[in-house]
Amino acid sequence: MNIQTYYLFYLRNNSLIFRVCLFYCTISTNFCIFARNTLFVLSKGFKQHRDDFIQFAASQKRGILWVLFLSLLLIFWIPICGLFKNEQTPDNILGADITAIEQLFAQEEILNEEQEKLSKEKLVEEPENTPVFFPFDPNTSSASIFEKLGLNKGQIKPILKLRKKYNGFKRKVDFERLSVLDAAWIAEAHNYILLPDSFEKKTYVKREFIILDINTADSSQLETLPGIGKYMASKIVKYRERLGGYTSTEQMREITNMDIDIYNIAAPHICSKQGIKKMNINSVSKSMMGNHPYIGWKAANNIINYRKQHNKFIAASELSKAKLLSDSLVQKLIPYIGF
Repeated sequence: MNIQTYYLFYLRNNSLIFRVCLFYCTISTNFCIFARNTLFVLSKGFKQHRDDFIQFAASQKRGILWVLFLSLLLIFWIPICGLFKNEQTPDNILGADITAIEQLFAQEEILNEEQEKLSKEKLVEEPENTPVFFPFDPNTSSASIFEKLGLNKGQIKPILKLRKKYNGFKRKVDFERLSVLDAAWIAEAHNYILLPDSFEKKTYVKREFIILDINTADSSQLETLPGIGKYMASKIVKYRERLGGYTSTEQMREITNMDIDIYNIAAPHICSKQGIKKMNINSVSKSMMGNHPYIGWKAANNIINYRKQHNKFIAASELSKAKLLSDSLVQKLIPYIGF
């Protein structure tokens, strides 16, 4: 059933349905009131004050009779008259309503068809002017330039949107693949598109690195090594000053934040040949020993106290025998101490 059928059914039956509902609502309401009063009469409270409820004045009795009469009239007379009343609505009035409704729906269908035609005409836009081709870059051309080239607004909008999304067109074929462009237009515009036909192969010049001595190179020279920047170059120089020079390139791995991969990249381009500075273990100051990576402040203080008690050190082995330093640290420290 369509909307017209539902509407006609409502016109024919709305008065009958309303009267039936009114009848049942009145019956149910009065039944609820009657049941409530019956329960109250049967309750203990009614028995205790029965005389108060039963005795009425003459005016009260007449009022009760009128109320009962009107209630019965509302309950039975009005619904029954509504149910059996012969409606006097002539058929010609109902037919006129149906005709009017059909005319309204017919007018609505005509309006919908006209709106669809207008929307289709808007989608298919013809170019205002004949296309004029000239060299253009699809990555920088504005909407007005595309219009001069013969494209309509329905084509220009997706071109600008895709250009922004993909950060421009790299090759001619990338632009010509757009579905909004027809084959005839692409054939005429191909030679005017200022984009390369293919990607240009870049030639890379292999950088040659010279081998640097990490004991003599300064920070600017160390920065030229692969993987070594300004920050790491300064740390290499500072650690070299604390050590007194690198005896091996492997010592660079002891630097804080030195990544193993960075070291492996830079290692083939460095060496350690000269520049080791030794310190006399019998006369060196406490601050110099404490700043050395292999000694530290605690061991430096113990060495100073041991040196005061036992005069001078004769060999490096005395440092391990006196348990001032571990054997491994003494072996690493040997190239940096003298007597």
